[in-house]
Amino acid sequence: MQEEKLLEFLKRNDSPKQSEMKRAIGTKSNAVLYKVLDSLEEQGFIKRSKGRWRGVSLVSYDDDTAEAGWTSIPLLGIVAAGHPIEAVLTPEKMSVPSTMLKPGHDYFALEVRGDSMIDEKILDGDRIALRQSNTASNGDVVVALIDGENATVKTFRKSGRKVQLIPANRDFETIEVDADRVTIQGVLVGLVRHYEK
Repeated sequence: MQEEKLLEFLKRNDSPKQSEMKRAIGTKSNAVLYKVLDSLEEQGFIKRSKGRWRGVSLVSYDDDTAEAGWTSIPLLGIVAAGHPIEAVLTPEKMSVPSTMLKPGHDYFALEVRGDSMIDEKILDGDRIALRQSNTASNGDVVVALIDGENATVKTFRKSGRKVQLIPANRDFETIEVDADRVTIQGVLVGLVRHYEK
């Protein structure tokens, strides 16, 4: 949430002061602000002039055009990266870099709960962007439905009539089920991480 708050603030304010940015994200900590700015810069959302706090600016942000660097995709709820849980639908949107998306495909986002994919750098609370698809290749990180109702994030592998949904955390076991019990919902294309205060 802090990243989104700061992006919205920067959209409305040119060359803000450090104190103004901290107030915008609800913190008094320089370290928290540094983390948020570092994350936004790494993702290509902002650029900074070294040594100048007022040298923070958005990279071609425009809500209306994907060419300007951003695209809104639907945020459809919460999905487990631990044990499967039921997906929850919510009427929200999430902005992602348009470079994350390819023309001719539909995309959606989900918020991750659990830590079974930490070795793939997918952490609890991350928001993942997915290309809508009902097929996947071995090795793809996917959101899959088991028995048409329980959704989970795992690495996909199919062998014969069996599908393995493989965690990226040694504390979790691979889920192996008959292929006809699994429906692919989407293939991972990227994620957005939010730092806590």
